[in-house]
Amino acid sequence: MTGEKKLTVSDYTNDAKHLDWVVVSRPPSGGNLSLIPTEQFLTADGKKGASISFYKDDHFQEKITTRIDKDINFSVPIGANPDALVTTTERYNARWETTVIPPVDGDYYLELQASGRSSLLVNGDILISIAKNGGGRDKQLIKLTKGKAITVSISLNQIKDSDGKCKLLWSVPETNAGDPQKLLERVANEGTTLILAENADTWMDLISKNTKATCIGKFEIGTAWLGGVFFVKQHPLFKDLPTNDGMNWPYQAVVRNGGERFGLEVEGEECVAGAYHAYPMKLGTAVGIIPCGKGQIIFNTLDVCGNLASKESSAEVARKLLCNFIEYGVK
Repeated sequence: MTGEKKLTVSDYTNDAKHLDWVVVSRPPSGGNLSLIPTEQFLTADGKKGASISFYKDDHFQEKITTRIDKDINFSVPIGANPDALVTTTERYNARWETTVIPPVDGDYYLELQASGRSSLLVNGDILISIAKNGGGRDKQLIKLTKGKAITVSISLNQIKDSDGKCKLLWSVPETNAGDPQKLLERVANEGTTLILAENADTWMDLISKNTKATCIGKFEIGTAWLGGVFFVKQHPLFKDLPTNDGMNWPYQAVVRNGGERFGLEVEGEECVAGAYHAYPMKLGTAVGIIPCGKGQIIFNTLDVCGNLASKESSAEVARKLLCNFIEYGVK
């Protein structure tokens, strides 16, 4: 904002004066989701990073090879081998094992993104399980103690004819962050517009307690050829963009891919962009507006924040959407 518009946007604080709008990308209980850095990992033999082992079988008994990666950010294009010693390009199995050392006390979100059936175990207990062959993503809240290491184990069965992927992300609690409840009270009492540009699903419990809206849950819509699609109606939030249609071109940068495409089942919102999956049938919201006292909450599950700094021409839609959200919030 400073470089392009010569404007400086201040960080939000609880004691800020009247605000027309506030943009939030982090969960209410932590900071932005990001890859866990190398220095927070420690393998069983004292090395920085995470050990990854490849197996011939789905039950992780016949090990092929083990290596140390600097983080858990596995990405293998379709048709490529996951490791020089693994001969297959599909139907491979991988397991990551390491310990994670939290830098501060507090509530952390851990998110697993995977391209096949996968699970995340923390201290031997299952925290996240993705049962679909096509993979997906899920996040869970966990309380951690500064300096107290936790053991982490992730298993991946890559059986789908697709890119291989496994990422472990976290959100570190922010000691100077604004209070989420006070922020919603500001929205209700002062008419501020809260724009949830990312991680909207993590705010829904708090929103349900402070508004008449109810969030039933989050669902993945899958890939288009499996019956999943986004669609959008004519609305100022999508000013100067194609509307009253499916979200095809030029939305390709913001609709995500595969298991990362998701919507929210919400009651009491205005649905602006919808999310639909044919089997099992799910109909929800990707971009919506929830009344909150004198103000309103704009929530979004499209990949807007992830494209704001991209130089790809398709990312212009993400920047346009954020500008539209802010412009609408001023009214």
